[in-house]
Amino acid sequence: MRRSAVSSIATILLLTLPMEFLSAAESNPYVAVFSDGTVLEGELLRFWNDPQSKPELEGVSLFDSSNPARWIRDRRLREKAYKYSAEAFIEFIGGDRLPGKVVSASFETQGTSPSYLRVDTDGAFARPGTVARKYFRVFPSKVQRIVWRRIDRQVLTPGVAYLRDGQAVEFRRLRWSEASVFLLLSDGVKEFAFGELAEIHPLTGDPWESYYDDLAVLSPNLKESLFQFESVDGLIVTSSSGRFQALGYSSLEEQERLGRVRETLKGQLNNFEQHNKAALERIKTLERKLDEEIKKQAAADTPDKRQEDKLREGTVRYLSQMEKRHQRRLESHDRLTASQEKTRLRQLKKLPEDKRKAQLEAFRRDRLRQREQLERQNADEVRRTRAQRQQQDQRRIEKIRALKRDQLKRAKKSKTAEQLFSQVDDYNDWRAAMEKGKARVEMLRGDQGGPETWQHMAHPAWSLDPVWTPFNKIHTYSFFKPEEIPLSRLYPVVFKERHFLAKDAGWRLNRNSRNAFLASASRAYGWGYAVHAYSELHFDLHPLVMAFRSHLGLDRRVGDGGCAIG
Repeated sequence: MRRSAVSSIATILLLTLPMEFLSAAESNPYVAVFSDGTVLEGELLRFWNDPQSKPELEGVSLFDSSNPARWIRDRRLREKAYKYSAEAFIEFIGGDRLPGKVVSASFETQGTSPSYLRVDTDGAFARPGTVARKYFRVFPSKVQRIVWRRIDRQVLTPGVAYLRDGQAVEFRRLRWSEASVFLLLSDGVKEFAFGELAEIHPLTGDPWESYYDDLAVLSPNLKESLFQFESVDGLIVTSSSGRFQALGYSSLEEQERLGRVRETLKGQLNNFEQHNKAALERIKTLERKLDEEIKKQAAADTPDKRQEDKLREGTVRYLSQMEKRHQRRLESHDRLTASQEKTRLRQLKKLPEDKRKAQLEAFRRDRLRQREQLERQNADEVRRTRAQRQQQDQRRIEKIRALKRDQLKRAKKSKTAEQLFSQVDDYNDWRAAMEKGKARVEMLRGDQGGPETWQHMAHPAWSLDPVWTPFNKIHTYSFFKPEEIPLSRLYPVVFKERHFLAKDAGWRLNRNSRNAFLASASRAYGWGYAVHAYSELHFDLHPLVMAFRSHLGLDRRVGDGGCAIG
């Protein structure tokens, strides 16, 4: 009996938002999530060079029995993860994948089922420092998909073979031969050479029974924890702690070479204080120079009111003095008029009264006319002088302002600020390099190596041969107990989707619909399914399953938008 579990809208992505939202904390390369939900981010990952060692991230054990890690990820590989897809690969029940091409089948007894399939991986995934085995040997009973030439097909269709000419051939059973496969069709048996096939999806048994068979190999006593790692090469391997191996270096030559690198780094670190002091002094010198230039620039950018006012005040004083001179000239004219009038009266004393009055009035009119003419001359002189002085003042003010503008241009053209910023950036980069150098010196001590040199091996249940890969190509490590089965190991038995505008999008495993790491809001996830709304995923649960747990979230890319019901 099977129970069906439906996971609706596991992850929703709005395709109109291309930006990936990253928190500042994601500058740390490694992130690990532990069983209690604790998230640890850091840069220093150590002690994963030996199967007996206890790896630590920032001094925290990843395999502490009281709170072991659920998964750990190298975020530096975010741009490479899920971007590469091998042209040929083998996909196994449970989701593991081996890039390579099936070239033949091997039989212990002719006419029986093959003992294993030979897979050509071009020498990849072999133990470093040894002669690579020509072929990997995998068990055909564990295979759920073989790809010789990749076609645009995501859905698994057991019992269908896809030819390179585009035909899809349904079959009831298959039988392997050395370099071909015999398919039992509805109208008989037909043989197809490997060169004719693009993909074949063999009929598989119960995935739960297959998992129990794997446990009998990986953790027969159910005490050894399981793990799965996925690399940027498209390699996905599930194994157990008892079938894990690690090396600090790929070879003795590499260890010696990196030993020389360590000595070089130590030499650079020995000069740290001297270099640091000199760099800081250069920065301080540029800061002082920039401060002076900023003050000069501020002064040049501010109009010199004092100097302009001084020019205007000089003109006001000059015009005031002119008005006083004009006033004295009028006063002199009035005194002269009074004196001449007295003299004229004495001269006209002998004339008759009426003639004397007439000549006196004529004299007064003449002097008044002269005074008015003098006033007009004074006014004209004031007007001309004021205009001339104002023009002179304006020319002088414009000259002062032009000088200020020239000073401001020279100040703005200064490259001191750029030099300071460049110097600070160089200093920060150098400090960061020194910090990494310190960590690398510690990492390269002895035979421990580090993430750049580690070589990890896992021996899966589907292969006769162990699989090796450089640690720095692994983007995600997941850990789980034998009795805890990630839902991502089960292939959906039913998938439904309904879209009113968009075309069918399908589902993605352990990644979002843009082939990026699964993340919702500020939290990342190690495994899961990603779909668009509306979608349904149906899974068969074994009768032995006691509990089912899932989480529902909007993809981080939607930002503050979006909604979901699940």
